[in-house]
Amino acid sequence: DVGLKSLAAIRKAGAEVFVPQGQVCCGMPAYAMGDIPTARSMALKNLELLEGVDADFIVTSCATCGHGLKHLMADLFEDTPELKARAEKVASKTRDISELLIKELGYKAKGATGAKRVVTYHDPCHLGRAQGLREEPRDLLKMGSGVVLKEMKNPCLCCGLGGGLMYNNYGLSMEIAEKKAENIKNSGAEIVATACPGCIVQLRDGLHRFGVKDVKVCHVVELI
Repeated sequence: DVGLKSLAAIRKAGAEVFVPQGQVCCGMPAYAMGDIPTARSMALKNLELLEGVDADFIVTSCATCGHGLKHLMADLFEDTPELKARAEKVASKTRDISELLIKELGYKAKGATGAKRVVTYHDPCHLGRAQGLREEPRDLLKMGSGVVLKEMKNPCLCCGLGGGLMYNNYGLSMEIAEKKAENIKNSGAEIVATACPGCIVQLRDGLHRFGVKDVKVCHVVELI
């Protein structure tokens, strides 16, 4: 649904969009687990595919993938100047979906109509901290039909997934998630939106585990 909503939003903004076949994982999960050779091989496959695409921009709706394409890919080829230069060229075209819609395509929506839905926003670490994109997803939310944005306490606090922590140390991951669940609950929002599929998985798990079962978790593009 996130992918389809992303494609629809880009088309609504007046741009042509297509999905090149043959893409693989961006390599961030392998990198986070210390498997550098696998991360590098994935990055190389994507590099060869994406640099052959005649497009003005490369867009993703995943904060982690965006960080992977913008920063990690070039870092993985640090010891190979020719590959690093090619990766930097791909990186220069890469945009997060919110960044593309707001900054490049001038996306406009009808704004708040119909029943009001109180929405709070969670800043993914790989979007806010790594890419410096904090206002763009919020700007999109404010365009959502019937959406009222209400900030939670410490929206940039990690959800606990960070770098595969959920898999390596589930106990610590849930300690962090409990703080996030409490902040979401106290915001009074009925929906928590974010811009990272990994965060979505973690937030749903944390909210369920800590009894905040009446709050829906979704991606920003699902609300515009």
